[in-house]
Amino acid sequence: MKITTLTRVKQSVVIASLVIAAQPHIASAQITIGKDKGIFPTGLMINVKETAPQTYTDAFLSTGVAAIGPYVRCASESDLKLINGIWALPIAQGIGLAPNVIATASYTGYRNGKYQFETLTGKITPEGSYASTNTGFSMTSPGTTPNHWCLTPVDKTDYGFFLDTGNKSFEMHGEWMLVTDGTQKTGSPSIPIMRAISLGGGTLYHIVIPAAIPIRVSTLECTINTPTTINFGAAEQNFKKDTELAKVNYHMGVTCTQDSGRGIDTNINVRFKALSGLHEGNKYRLKLDQGGGYITGSIGSVTYDGRCGANQGITFDNAEIKIGEIYRSQLNKSYSNPLVWRLCSGGSDLPSGRVTATAEMMVTYN
Repeated sequence: MKITTLTRVKQSVVIASLVIAAQPHIASAQITIGKDKGIFPTGLMINVKETAPQTYTDAFLSTGVAAIGPYVRCASESDLKLINGIWALPIAQGIGLAPNVIATASYTGYRNGKYQFETLTGKITPEGSYASTNTGFSMTSPGTTPNHWCLTPVDKTDYGFFLDTGNKSFEMHGEWMLVTDGTQKTGSPSIPIMRAISLGGGTLYHIVIPAAIPIRVSTLECTINTPTTINFGAAEQNFKKDTELAKVNYHMGVTCTQDSGRGIDTNINVRFKALSGLHEGNKYRLKLDQGGGYITGSIGSVTYDGRCGANQGITFDNAEIKIGEIYRSQLNKSYSNPLVWRLCSGGSDLPSGRVTATAEMMVTYN
């Protein structure tokens, strides 16, 4: 679901876009997913940074200088399974695990007839993986390499590619996703231990899921009903910091349903993630893409009033905001709360003309 926020300032026009997606989510100790097919965030974050002296070794198609998986090697098709069209680590019937990360690796490799320090950057996502180096090499996985979740600096065996000199390092940041195809059954499977790895020139690895984490499969489904276009109307341009330029009032409805005899007890939450960033790093302020201003929000009976300049209201740091709960004996539960959005001045650098701001919203339960 998309929400477009339209704002008019008399000397300028400000347009802020708020992207809202409703989908089930997780708890920190147990992950709960629904009965439909899709790709769901788990909240299990991946943040790795490792450095070590480099050693002299060969490079192969399975040499991932940035890779991730259940073993200290690149994942192969024998490790994974196509689930809902995505190569994922099978967890249970109809359920798989897949990473969604950005990665970088630095090392000394043999390229273009000489050894040189090189940096590889890329992504490993449910839709596929790709990377490129600052020396002009590029790859896709699967494609350049038959291995999955594996960013390699070569497209063929290269003996002695990694020189015994200096340090090699890699970083990886992102989140684990669950992939479902709609055939999952009510039960409690677990996610196994997972590792981020850098091979070649010496092996580095970091355990990113240190212990088995249970998954709760539920028939619970939640949807959001809120306007898709928000128009602030005309507003005076004001360069005084934290001045409220405009305010609009709407409602946010959340409806959850579950099958009889297959229900769960759970909290119902919403999360807002700032895609355009946080204004001055403040989690209560959604930054305009062009800077110079921000948007705040508040949910009636749930958050404090999100006044301009106040550090309260909706948080845009992806944290869960509890709006209620549902019990296993309840087949449906609905919540309707006032939703207030404010456009606020950032001060003397408040822009004129068209500007944008974007965020993502999810219904979550734990």
